[in-house]
Amino acid sequence: MLGLNPWTPKFVKVYGQLGPMIEDSVKRYAEDVKSRAFPTEDEVYR
Repeated sequence: MLGLNPWTPKFVKVYGQLGPMIEDSVKRYAEDVKSRAFPTEDEVYR
């Protein structure tokens, strides 16, 4: 229904393709953490 799996059963109507969006978001987050671009001072509680 949300496009999270590569295979969709015949009886399911797909309303979106969130799988690729989630994958891209997680990759970008990991890159930011590895490069120390995240967190910045704006995202840290002190």
